[in-house]
Amino acid sequence: MSHAAELHTVWDVVGGVRVRGRVSARPLTRRDDTPHAVFVHGLGMATNYLEPTMRALENEIAVSALDLPGFGGSRPIVGHRSLAELAEALVAWVRMRGIVAPIFVGQSHGCQVVVEAVTRAPDLASALVLNAPTMVAEHRSIGAQLWRVMLDTPREPLALVPHVARDYLRAGPVRILATLRDALRDRIEDKLPTVRVPVTIVTGARDPVSPPAWGERLARLTRSHAGAEARFVIVPGAAHAVPFSHPEALAAEVVSMARRLDATRAPR
Repeated sequence: MSHAAELHTVWDVVGGVRVRGRVSARPLTRRDDTPHAVFVHGLGMATNYLEPTMRALENEIAVSALDLPGFGGSRPIVGHRSLAELAEALVAWVRMRGIVAPIFVGQSHGCQVVVEAVTRAPDLASALVLNAPTMVAEHRSIGAQLWRVMLDTPREPLALVPHVARDYLRAGPVRILATLRDALRDRIEDKLPTVRVPVTIVTGARDPVSPPAWGERLARLTRSHAGAEARFVIVPGAAHAVPFSHPEALAAEVVSMARRLDATRAPR
């Protein structure tokens, strides 16, 4: 791998909201089976902190991401969007962009948005790579989540702090808390076993928000469905924000997934 991927900003209107996207600046030579990864950010955040992993993919895989309505550079909205509405916005944006059967790469709350989206539109994705999926069943309260975020903060790179501060200020506490309440009501563990595409769950070894035991449990539940394929990966030394702190590790899992998909399509 020689040159980091260039990204550029695009703007689209989804459900009456002008949303900001970040996409590969130099499209790959297109084939019907060219891999494409769509990234979905965590609660309160924008796409920017995912870009180290997007760039680490270089020219092997086309990449795209959007700031969900109400977050990041997307136009401010009144109130907040429910998890279902965020998932619908993701589905609409992917189809508007003409992205066919991508690998979805969700991070934290973005995993919940991705799983809700593919539950609603089963033909939307070819595979899922989920980093630090929330919410842990035993920690479904605002207090428990805030405590675990506090535990995670000193384990992350200092360079992440400006991203979090800027994005949280943009979103505002009212929208963040309302979105968190929706997320706490969601049961990703009930939805994953219904997913019909391959899944890789990636957790940081030092993540207190979505610890390895939870990731392994979700992978096991996903495999419980007849024919389901789920891989579980722990990233040594990483905490919650793997796309920012350990981009090469997460990028490797996306590439691995793309190769597995390619192998299943290869003529026998």
